[in-house]
Amino acid sequence: MDEKKIRAGVMDAYHLGHVFNQLYEQNELSIEEMAKLEWPFAALFDQLKRYTSTPMALHRVLQKDPLFFAQLITFTYKRDDLAPDPTRGDFDHKTAESRARVARKVLDSWYLIPGVKDDGTLDEKELSDWVEAARKQCAQTNHVTGGDFQIAFILARAPGENDGVWPHVGVRNLIERLNNGLIDRYIQIENYNNRGVVTRGLNDGGKQERELAERYKKMSDTVKAKWPRIGAMLRAMAESYEQDAKRQDVDSDLHDLRWD
Repeated sequence: MDEKKIRAGVMDAYHLGHVFNQLYEQNELSIEEMAKLEWPFAALFDQLKRYTSTPMALHRVLQKDPLFFAQLITFTYKRDDLAPDPTRGDFDHKTAESRARVARKVLDSWYLIPGVKDDGTLDEKELSDWVEAARKQCAQTNHVTGGDFQIAFILARAPGENDGVWPHVGVRNLIERLNNGLIDRYIQIENYNNRGVVTRGLNDGGKQERELAERYKKMSDTVKAKWPRIGAMLRAMAESYEQDAKRQDVDSDLHDLRWD
């Protein structure tokens, strides 16, 4: 279905969200059947989530099925060797492009981390098994890099521990076992991006960034002995925020010196 037609359809996100909410509550369709119904509307997921009390079925399937995740990776990313992808079959360029766009939207809007239960607890083995199976399948189709990108992005959204130290111990153990520089780097990038929009006064300078830098330093000191990769990652985040703080200080000083 054409994405422009979806946007201009007679059912806007409000009505469509309530339709899906009713289907979730009736519980007459399987998660897989619901996911098929959701697929054409992936472009509206950000808006639909406002009107549904249940996570999108596609996200719930992703959380449980690493092979479905790996399939979406083949839709979204080129092969590591840049060779033609045999999984595209007989799809023409326009169809493949449309499928890639939908798959990317599903992955980008996904926030249900494998192994995390409804009560917020994390099953470390379930998470580890999911990541292992997903990476194995991505390796078979020669999509390791794309798979690792998306695994990094979802791990960046992992919960912390009850003491406020991030990430969860199960995620720390997984990252140490993976020993993967690309995943480490993109966890940092996504974590930074997840900060969202920042508001500040004209003369605040880098106060917020210095506070974040101090927080990440303390977390790094807490974990570095047992989880050295996590410690290094958190230290790098702290240094990044320190640099941001200096830039904001300069901007604030320049503002004071300039005529209004």
